[in-house]
Amino acid sequence: MTGELDTRLLRLKAELDDHARIARYLGLDFERPIQSLGDGYPENAIALVGKITERLLKQLWRHHDVPGTPAGDAERIRGAVRALAGVLAVEAAG
Repeated sequence: MTGELDTRLLRLKAELDDHARIARYLGLDFERPIQSLGDGYPENAIALVGKITERLLKQLWRHHDVPGTPAGDAERIRGAVRALAGVLAVEAAG
């Protein structure tokens, strides 16, 4: 890994550590994507970030009493996750 990527990963890890309580509440593991990147598996990291994002979006949906169900708009959620994963992949490569 390049030094710049290492710096970004450390900054991201620090930000995620700030949200550890939320991660535990939601049953999420913010460490796994970072570990996957460190192990050289960016595609796994992107998939894990996608799952985390989907879970967060669903929780926000429920918390804010959005009409309908998150399952009913699963395609919208998956679209947002795919868009985010693409941005993360470009940033990780750059």
